[in-house]
Amino acid sequence: MIDITPLVRAGMDKSKNPSLITIWVMVSVYNSLSAGLPEGSMPADVRRSALEPQLSAVLRFVAQWITSKPPKPTVTNQARWQALRQLSENIGTEAQQLGIRFLTAPTDLKSISGAKRSYWLEYLDPHHRPGYILSEDFGKWLTSGTRASFWDWLGDPGVGAQKVKYLKGTADALNYRVVFGGTGQVVSLDPTRPFPYTTDGLSTVFSGDGWGIFVVDFQNNLYIHKHIEGDFHHSSFLSGDAVTAAGEITVNEQGWISVITAKSGHYMPTVADMQRMVHCFPQIPGNCVIRPDFTDTQGGRPARVYAVDEFRTDGTSAPTLNRQTVLNRVPNFAKTMEAYRWINRVPI
Repeated sequence: MIDITPLVRAGMDKSKNPSLITIWVMVSVYNSLSAGLPEGSMPADVRRSALEPQLSAVLRFVAQWITSKPPKPTVTNQARWQALRQLSENIGTEAQQLGIRFLTAPTDLKSISGAKRSYWLEYLDPHHRPGYILSEDFGKWLTSGTRASFWDWLGDPGVGAQKVKYLKGTADALNYRVVFGGTGQVVSLDPTRPFPYTTDGLSTVFSGDGWGIFVVDFQNNLYIHKHIEGDFHHSSFLSGDAVTAAGEITVNEQGWISVITAKSGHYMPTVADMQRMVHCFPQIPGNCVIRPDFTDTQGGRPARVYAVDEFRTDGTSAPTLNRQTVLNRVPNFAKTMEAYRWINRVPI
């Protein structure tokens, strides 16, 4: 359930603004739907699939409202921005409990800038310009003094502007979906890719050659492709829709998944998301290594990596692996200078 107290306190239940009325109604509908589908009344994945569209719609209308006009110094307007910040925080908590990963955005909507990115801007933009570009522009818009909407102030991108591919519902999307064969090896649905599937030939900006980015949707479909900055991101597979897990991955020459990490700026998956993923796909080998938390090195701490079979059972209470064990599992084609930057933070 979403706490409606901040919305009532800001008078949004009595507002005549069409967008705010819509947000209020949609939150009320979500709470009614959630109450009618209490936890434990059905499988968690079925409940998650039933609630996600309504929760996603609320966030979409919040994002539309904040881009419609810059904040004003009036008491009423400031109260509304504060209420929507608290609403975003409450939705984040609700999504976490349901196992839903929405596109990343700061809950303090006034703090969006180049440093604090909102990938919801990329999602809302009809041209899907990269979120890191739009976030920087949004920060400028907030202080521009304009009365125009963000999109009117920004204008059309023009010929040759960077645009992120959004593929959901297209035939191309299936070319990036992979499944597990009878022996557990990864197989691509792209008929032009050889069997077994491997990430040799893919690359990511963060980990370099031999690595791919992946997402898992609510039907437990797994998608993998290369990361191309400003062109193909984690958001590309499902056109910015919510996921259950995301990150980076290597699949060796024999078609076995060998390394999984939670590296995704667009979705920032949690440990719980990654544990749900390895339970969802029992075909992932037990000796595959997983780094399920990319915030683990904050404050100078070491990176924490686990064997999938032990992580499935014990989560982060499982014993961590040493650097050599991790390196032994990384395919030779994926032992890049970029990958070593994080692997070298695994204890010896």
